Amino acid sequence: MFNLFKSKKLKCEICFTPLEKRKYHFFDSSYRGLNKNKNKEKLKLCTVCLMKKYKEYLNNFKHKAIIIEPFKPLNAYQFYVFEDMTKYGWKKEQIQLFRNLISGNRDCVKCGQPAPFLLYPPEIYSKDPYKFEIIPNCKGKYLCAVCICKHLENVIRREQIFFDEVWPPMKNDGLATSFEC
Repeated sequence: MFNLFKSKKLKCEICFTPLEKRKYHFFDSSYRGLNKNKNKEKLKLCTVCLMKKYKEYLNNFKHKAIIIEPFKPLNAYQFYVFEDMTKYGWKKEQIQLFRNLISGNRDCVKCGQPAPFLLYPPEIYSKDPYKFEIIPNCKGKYLCAVCICKHLENVIRREQIFFDEVWPPMKNDGLATSFEC
């Protein structure tokens, strides 16, 4: 009876490392239930396992994407398919600007492998994704899945970011960015 009030220790659902309260990432490939695929996952993860899982999705992703570095104070890191972005307030002209940025095939600037991902700093929209404005002279760099995950993990660790929601890339060309859930 006395065990009823003991709190259950939170652990990473992949490596079982103990997690501190509010110091983990919630990975959701169901996209809040919007993804009807039977392989959807909802996991509480440490940073190492989050990046392994994210890299798994990037390696299986057969399209192109713009990846914006995660930043505080936003608590989510979400992927939006270009075709769906108007539902979230983006204008067609802005979406077309993003589409134009990832046209053509490029190689990773770090390792030379094919690079379907174009990484931008959060300054691409003045660290405010809600303005829906893109800074045209902001420079991005092409990276492969392995190199982009290393970069993202370094940013997450350096800034001590923990996400209440992470949506991996899916379906089609799109944009991964920090937002609020």
